[in-house]
Amino acid sequence: MGGTIKEYKKLKTENKDILYIFLSGAFYICYDEDAHKINEIFGYKIVPVGIEHVKCGFPINSIEEKLKILDDKNIKYKVINEKIEFKNKTEYLKDIRDLGILEEIEQLDLNNISPIKAFEKLQEFQNKIKNK
Repeated sequence: MGGTIKEYKKLKTENKDILYIFLSGAFYICYDEDAHKINEIFGYKIVPVGIEHVKCGFPINSIEEKLKILDDKNIKYKVINEKIEFKNKTEYLKDIRDLGILEEIEQLDLNNISPIKAFEKLQEFQNKIKNK
């Protein structure tokens, strides 16, 4: 079982009423019962993770829209970005806006970026967040 799934299970035992959203590369991912909830709300496909678990997710560039929908539906959630937890959309977006990450993502031409350059940009964003 991966580290993120272990963390998810630990968090769910602490508070089963929170929907936990994990940053994973270029996507935000939910696991198990939270994956089913994301599937129910947004219609995203559920995929297996190993034998016992499932996940469902959406691209990082849609986080603002997704969090607004969750807020509108009064769904409690936490976005977990590496070891940083954000308790609500406003706090999360303020942090990544302060770091300039959203603006950089918006300016990327995804049709004309090499996989290596995209990976380098993700590493850059990750480092900005870690060093905050």
